[in-house]
Amino acid sequence: KIEKLQEAADQVGADNAERTAKELELEVARDELKKAKAEIEALRERIESMKCNGNYVDEDPETRGDGLQVHLSEQYLEPVNGQFHSVVFLGAKHGVGNTTIALNTAVSIAKKGYKVLLIELNSSYPMVNHFFEFINVTSGIDTACDGIISNNTNAVDKAIIEPYKLRPKKRELRNSYKRLPMGLHFMVYSNGFLADGSRQIDQRAIKDMFYYLTAQLKYGYIIVDIQSDDEEMKDIFLKSGFLADRLVMTMTQDTHSIVSAGKMIEDLTEGRSANLVGAAAVILNRYQGNASMKKADIQKWLSLQAKNMVCVTDDPVIYYDSSSYGIPYACSKAKYAGEYAEIANMLVTG
Repeated sequence: KIEKLQEAADQVGADNAERTAKELELEVARDELKKAKAEIEALRERIESMKCNGNYVDEDPETRGDGLQVHLSEQYLEPVNGQFHSVVFLGAKHGVGNTTIALNTAVSIAKKGYKVLLIELNSSYPMVNHFFEFINVTSGIDTACDGIISNNTNAVDKAIIEPYKLRPKKRELRNSYKRLPMGLHFMVYSNGFLADGSRQIDQRAIKDMFYYLTAQLKYGYIIVDIQSDDEEMKDIFLKSGFLADRLVMTMTQDTHSIVSAGKMIEDLTEGRSANLVGAAAVILNRYQGNASMKKADIQKWLSLQAKNMVCVTDDPVIYYDSSSYGIPYACSKAKYAGEYAEIANMLVTG
């Protein structure tokens, strides 16, 4: 009898253990389901945000020649040293084409297989919005920073524009987006922020947002376009010695541009950005080889290293056409498109 009672007790224990294991499995399954529902809801919110921006997600997968459907791959290269890079593009003055240089360089880096985010910090006359016709931008840099303060990382996700996922109504825009590298994404100010004109961005929020963009979203290169007279952003990105690890300065052969560049270099050298200035890349935009002011003259005048200077040849007609069709110069087969590949190589290998 004792043995039978023991066997019965053992069986009850085994049944209880099995029931406990199944309950644990059920609890894990419930947690996984809860997470999946949260992810689906976040995706729905992001799709709605894209619709508000005048676009919708093209959810149709690519179709191969044999009729089988395949999904786009999002495998990107890691930077050489395994660390992300924040590259600040700064014009010597307004009108030197700094945003154009930043955009085409971002294209060239993304074409190499890296995940790249171009952030245009222009609250007055943003170029990227108009170039790609990003209209009704309800989520932007400002809303991302507002969200990150309250630990709402979805606000950052919603502010990122991924052109290859968009399907605008205009055929020309669809063709433009298809020409862009898959790894090239954008972040601009929202329409509300541009209309307000008086709001400021919290410095701590920008730092936290950059941490999320790199540590969680794994952007290898963040290209930051800063206006020459935006002292607040220059302080945050350059003089803090925290957010940027490379500086690219854009200028032209115009004497006023050269003098402005010299003054800017002098001002930046006084702060924590001295190392950035010392290793800065200088782009001579719209370069004319037959002009009296040569590359060597500018190099000597500003005490720059020849290896850090790149000339981007003037090609006005093609640039105008590029802007009209919303296709960056570096995406074309234009005569001098390789000059942007040279800039990209300098930043990627340097």
